[in-house]
Amino acid sequence: MAYQGVDEALLFDWQLVSLEGGPQVSSQGVSFETQKLNQIIEPLDCLYFAAQHYQNDKKLLATLNKNKQNYVLNELCSHAKYVGAQCTGVSLLASTGQLDGHIATTSWWLNRFMKAHFLEVDVQVNRLLCQSSKFITSAATNSSLLVALTIIENIFSYEFAARVARCMTVDYQQNSQGRFMHSSEMISQPDRVVDKAKLLVTQQKNPVFTVKLLADECAVTERTLNRRFKHSLGLSPKQYINLVRIEKACWLLVHTDLSIIEISSQLQFVDESALRKAFVKQQGQSMNHYRQFSYKHRKSG
Repeated sequence: MAYQGVDEALLFDWQLVSLEGGPQVSSQGVSFETQKLNQIIEPLDCLYFAAQHYQNDKKLLATLNKNKQNYVLNELCSHAKYVGAQCTGVSLLASTGQLDGHIATTSWWLNRFMKAHFLEVDVQVNRLLCQSSKFITSAATNSSLLVALTIIENIFSYEFAARVARCMTVDYQQNSQGRFMHSSEMISQPDRVVDKAKLLVTQQKNPVFTVKLLADECAVTERTLNRRFKHSLGLSPKQYINLVRIEKACWLLVHTDLSIIEISSQLQFVDESALRKAFVKQQGQSMNHYRQFSYKHRKSG
């Protein structure tokens, strides 16, 4: 595909590198050759940290500690024009210290891990993509396309990146992963108080939707509850409550004919407007659009 104003010669050259070099095997069993990291001597237009398969915090930390003092990796980061990363790759980049003082994002379920181990990084997990200076970070697998498009935009132009996005049928304007978050799939540290609080929020009958009542039910202060939630989940009790309320609103929109006013009352929102605003903030779309799309999907199925 030719594009006016861009040389049709080879625009990018890329190579796969690893600490050891030689053949590597992905978590899906795909084998590929890599160049040894310390053999890269020329400055790079972009250095990209691909994600590695997440198994648990302990194994991810072991990988990070292995690479933490790698001076070659730090040198490459320092001299690369752009540095990109996605998912667990953002953790690897953060372990070099290069992200300190910058905003960054990662997969929503790694929010707690990032906030626990990289206090100097401003983690904004609601976003699909963040660019801070030369650092471009993104969420899970598919969002790596947004990183590639952002690099293209930085090197060439927004118009060129937008055209590539159209040809690839990628929504280049999306920048929220809030609608993908779900309370039941969050990776948390064990905590009996937090576990009890989560049950009180998610239970079907008489759920607790205020932080004060939740703290009283758990026999702790609001401050203690807030601290334990952030340590266990990476979220405050208020953020968790709002997440669950919007999940319940989604279920009610799809499975009942309740009006939005009735849903707001059932979920203990101040009024319909407050629910609508919270829904758009979390889901990135209106309640009416969500219900209509869900109805069409069920009808076509």
